[in-house]
Amino acid sequence: MELTAFHMNFSNQVIPVSESSGGIGVGLINGGSTLHQGLESALQCNISEMMGWTKTTLLINSGVTYVDAHFTGDRIKTGKV
Repeated sequence: MELTAFHMNFSNQVIPVSESSGGIGVGLINGGSTLHQGLESALQCNISEMMGWTKTTLLINSGVTYVDAHFTGDRIKTGKV
């Protein structure tokens, strides 16, 4: 079993330009302040070992991720996104 927590707080995160925001789709832009935090967990269960099987291996894996991400600052510098 694994459990991981993360918290990343950037003051000037550089991100790829998005065509949907009016960019041409290439290059990088300053995304401003961003906050990314969350939890990740993973669980692996060896059914073969629990059942005493020696000729067969049966593993069950499961993983879950929760992410809370926000632009926390003003990323509009010249009236354009």
